[in-house]
Amino acid sequence: IAHKLSSSSSTLVFSDHNPLSEQYGYFNFFQKALMRIFTNISYRLADHHVSVSNDIRNDLNKYFKLSGPKFVVINNLVTFPKSNSLHSNDSGHLDRIKNFQGYKILSVGQMKEQKNHKLLIDAFKIISKSFKAILIIVGSGDMQEETKKYVEANNLSNQVVLPGHSSQIKEYYKNADLFALSSKYEGFGNVLIEALHFGLPIVSTNCSGGPKEILGDNQHGILVNNNSPQELANGIIQILAGKKSFNKDALINRAEEFSPQKIAVKYLDLIDNGY
Repeated sequence: IAHKLSSSSSTLVFSDHNPLSEQYGYFNFFQKALMRIFTNISYRLADHHVSVSNDIRNDLNKYFKLSGPKFVVINNLVTFPKSNSLHSNDSGHLDRIKNFQGYKILSVGQMKEQKNHKLLIDAFKIISKSFKAILIIVGSGDMQEETKKYVEANNLSNQVVLPGHSSQIKEYYKNADLFALSSKYEGFGNVLIEALHFGLPIVSTNCSGGPKEILGDNQHGILVNNNSPQELANGIIQILAGKKSFNKDALINRAEEFSPQKIAVKYLDLIDNGY
């Protein structure tokens, strides 16, 4: 609205990074009705609208009746983590992980309801009965203390590492054997691209958003149904037991498809040519 009122000649590109119907699913009926009306009107004022995954674009069409040539999909660009030794308090956690003789299962993401870390912990509890393994969940957020208490309640404190926010995220990827994502929904899922960049096999919930686009039809990782600890555990066990494997170079090449250079070209084409 401000862009229109200012009579600016610049091209306005608006972007959504989460499916609105799920991100604001907690709204009451009145709030949802207002959001649908305002979203339907205001989004049309942009020159282009970018959804970072097909599920987000479909969500806009289904719940907000927004469709047409100005509503396009361009996946997120991902810059890959680099080591940063400044102000790092990770040395103790990293030493423990590097010295551990067993499987190292990594997950990276904010500690919030969307990421559903309880599901991952429940799955790991199943895995730990058959495999010597540790689970590393890197991230901080509103549910950090609650997640820690859940780990303690399940007697997994010696097997689950919770470093919190880290400036050494590259080291966690480098020392992991497998990456797991347990989200209820995602806009895109940049951490999956990061894991691919380091050649890690991936098991992810087949939640709405980017995972199915990134991993394809189980071509670049294993997708499992949401909300089932047993299915998530089974997917991870397939890889740990050697029943399913992925070519490391192919995973790394897949990650390169989301590099800034390649995604920037799509934005330039959108602005210059309208597609």
